[in-house]
Amino acid sequence: KLDHTIELISKSPEIFPVSLEKKNIRKAVVEKHNNLYYRINKNSIEIVSLFANRKNPNKKKL
Repeated sequence: KLDHTIELISKSPEIFPVSLEKKNIRKAVVEKHNNLYYRINKNSIEIVSLFANRKNPNKKKL
């Protein structure tokens, strides 16, 4: 599932919505309990965080 999500992002970077926490970060729900946060740069896509939603949300580093 993670590989599929990364492939989707590589083909269409704006496919997932902008995160509510930070406007320059996008959030992809990989599975029910896992989110992938990424940033679209000029010539690349940067994975910022892979976060398990079962953790304390205050530990999320974006």
